[in-house]
Amino acid sequence: MEPERFMKLPEAAGPALLGGAERTLPSAITLDLQLSPDQVDALLAERVPGTDIQPNLVLPNEVRHPELYERLNRQQEKDEYRNTLQTGLANAWEAEYGAERAEQLVGRFNHLAKTIEKDGALVIGDMIDRGAFAGLVQEYDGLIRDHGSGSLLHSYVNLRSHPDFLTNKGFNRAFFHPLAIALISRQVGGAVRVVDARAKDAGPVSAHAQDNMLHVDENGAMRSGSEMKVNLSWEKGQPNGPKGQNFTFLPGTHKGLRQSQEGPDGPYFTEADSVFRTPQSIRQVFALQRQVRGGEDTVSEMTDPERPLSAIFVASDLVHHRYRTEEGEPRSGLIMAFHPTAIVPGEYIDSYSPADRENLTLEESLFGINNGSPDAEFSTMLTRYASEIAEKVDEVFEAGQVIYADERALSLDGMKAWYRSVTEAPTVEEIKRDNAYFPLGSELGFKDFIALLGTQMMHYDKHASIYMILYPDGHEAVRKWARNANREMRSEVLQARLQEWEDEIRQPAVEDLLSQEQFLEVTSRLLQNAASVTPEMRREGHLDAGEGLSPTEAYQSVEQFITDLAENYARADGRQTYLTLSLFQFWACDMLNRLKGNEDPELRELGGKLLRNYITAAVLVEKQIAHEGIEQ
Repeated sequence: MEPERFMKLPEAAGPALLGGAERTLPSAITLDLQLSPDQVDALLAERVPGTDIQPNLVLPNEVRHPELYERLNRQQEKDEYRNTLQTGLANAWEAEYGAERAEQLVGRFNHLAKTIEKDGALVIGDMIDRGAFAGLVQEYDGLIRDHGSGSLLHSYVNLRSHPDFLTNKGFNRAFFHPLAIALISRQVGGAVRVVDARAKDAGPVSAHAQDNMLHVDENGAMRSGSEMKVNLSWEKGQPNGPKGQNFTFLPGTHKGLRQSQEGPDGPYFTEADSVFRTPQSIRQVFALQRQVRGGEDTVSEMTDPERPLSAIFVASDLVHHRYRTEEGEPRSGLIMAFHPTAIVPGEYIDSYSPADRENLTLEESLFGINNGSPDAEFSTMLTRYASEIAEKVDEVFEAGQVIYADERALSLDGMKAWYRSVTEAPTVEEIKRDNAYFPLGSELGFKDFIALLGTQMMHYDKHASIYMILYPDGHEAVRKWARNANREMRSEVLQARLQEWEDEIRQPAVEDLLSQEQFLEVTSRLLQNAASVTPEMRREGHLDAGEGLSPTEAYQSVEQFITDLAENYARADGRQTYLTLSLFQFWACDMLNRLKGNEDPELRELGGKLLRNYITAAVLVEKQIAHEGIEQ
């Protein structure tokens, strides 16, 4: 998303006009509230319920609602697909190579598949040759340079906006190899499609933030056992292996399931059920690992001095993370996520049409419209790549390209360092405090305050952890675009958009703090405003070129994001979560306004309330932190 694209929209009603007259901007902002420590504590206590949800990983026979879990359902259908796929490949191999050779290939293919079944991940070095990979690195570095978010923890690019990169025949076998796709579809038991593709650079840093914490991917029970990912990683700028910030996992933990929460409307899940951030929750993970795997506690860190690594893993269930430390080299990575089309039909790239519907290519099957459950045609498509799959299967075995979990198991000293990292790494709030960027009590000129707001306050707060709801049917998935668009907004874009709201900013005051009820009322009005947009108007919504989704889909994403932010707000687990949710709801309002043409007076009103609430809340939180420092 480039700043000039945003400037093509109609200018917002401001920062000049209010009721036909020019609004005078404040000359200065004082970063303080005249409140006692007790008053600060009381105001935050009213707004931060402190709801503590801890993950509960259990064996499949211990879940309370087995009917909710995709992994436990449709077994016959899945087994039929696996048999059809194997038979199709075996027949193609026998026709090309003879029966004996085909039998060997089937055995090798099944060995790779069973590695995923056993450990939850299969890691292959050099999925493509180094010369082709050098071309990938060159194109990738250009993408990150020109489009990367350059944010606090990483630099991110949504590859849905860059289909030419994904379809580049020169290197896309590194992440869309037919062997990898065949193994993925075998694991889930059906046809799959791409649901997310991202580029992400990660430099040396220690942070206890949502992207880096030990977790299973944030999907509801409906997708348990069915989200697969390919994680391709290498040393930044070099066509060789990663040497820091590595993909790390606990083998065997994919055999557990998250226990649901119980609410008045029935079972539900939250992202907090998916994150293991306390010593107690990590001990529970190891206990489950010993139950299903036996032996010692095992953590496998995927690193290699020479080979770029492709990890094919059960993202929805395998406990894993990006092991971020202050040591090692910067790491580049590509992450591709796949879901079964049987439960998540749709398309990844808007208006991606196949050239021949009867003879789909691999890319067309992964990107195009997939309604229903096209398992038969998907397995048929894969058999057309049987020769390429066979060549890679042989290469994997004969060149020793598989890196097994036990080969990269951390030593005892390594385990101790890893445990300290996952339990003691600083939170975003602690990083903010250590950087001491917030001049509490100071008076800043208005422009200096705007700079502080955009380049410091929002820069940190948009990367703190929030724990949104996960619905049993998985319908929250549509919010991902809106969430990522806010969190990964480039600094110059954020500042350009923030300038359009300058007329809504004034001296922080207690009356600008929204109560729980007021926040939910604002949310209700946002959703009513969005609901008033007709289908025809939605199709004509203002959306940046290259976003890779339709304006109608963007509306749906923003609406779900607004809804789920409010739900999370009502059970915020801490003051930083409360602050981040407040910020995101402001930007969600801004996104809705932009989709409507950037000139809706009601959304200007509501956005102003949300922005002033965030600013005042930030001052309130800083006052509480400062008082805690004095008491210590």
